[in-house]
Amino acid sequence: MNKYHIQFVLFVWFISYYGIYGMEKNITPVRNALAVNVLQQLLFDKNNKILNIGGYCREIIKAQVADENICCIDIDRFYSFHGAALDWNKVTSFFCWDIVKQPLKTFEISAKFLCSKGQFCALIPHYTSPYLKVHYEVLMRDIWKKYCKNDTVAMLYGSKKMKQFLVMSGLGTNATCTIIRDPFIFETEEKFRQWIVSSPEQLHDIPTGLHEVFIKDIIDVYLRYYPLREDGSVELYFTYMIVSGYKD
Repeated sequence: MNKYHIQFVLFVWFISYYGIYGMEKNITPVRNALAVNVLQQLLFDKNNKILNIGGYCREIIKAQVADENICCIDIDRFYSFHGAALDWNKVTSFFCWDIVKQPLKTFEISAKFLCSKGQFCALIPHYTSPYLKVHYEVLMRDIWKKYCKNDTVAMLYGSKKMKQFLVMSGLGTNATCTIIRDPFIFETEEKFRQWIVSSPEQLHDIPTGLHEVFIKDIIDVYLRYYPLREDGSVELYFTYMIVSGYKD
């Protein structure tokens, strides 16, 4: 397959944000670590105005700027924007699958929201992600693939294509795509299982009565590729990109 066009199914655990799960309290430790990792790499002025796509991370962003300078907007409102150019210093996103499905569109609209030299930054999964490949492998088994819907399929891209999208959208100044491969550690297999249970995006379209069977399949296949460590802990390998660019 072309490495820039591997198809994966909607379940990505760290970037889906709205619906009944789009609540700040539902941030898992993994999601929290991802967001903190990104925010630590951004330079903030205390008076910066931050537009965050999605409902997560307001509390985390508040550690960088004043609460009154933060606005969290859902993806529908974001995509329906038709106004004049606005003056946000940064547009961020951490848990939004729609951005993965339509990166160029998202970048173009973000450029309209940003002030001159404003920065866009988002978390986006990388096509080489080991956990995504395992999840997809399981989902494509006969027992599960019948539950997949065409509208939940998206393309995953590499850093070269993402940089091209940033340039095309007017966010090409100092455009970067930093690939993060460091694993997350779960102390036990049970905590790994609990994480999957607490991330409903992973169970998208799977009938409730089959969740436990599906989760067991995921764990069995993943541990076949990445066995438990000597201390019984699990290394979760989920490769992702920090995509960033400044308005031209």
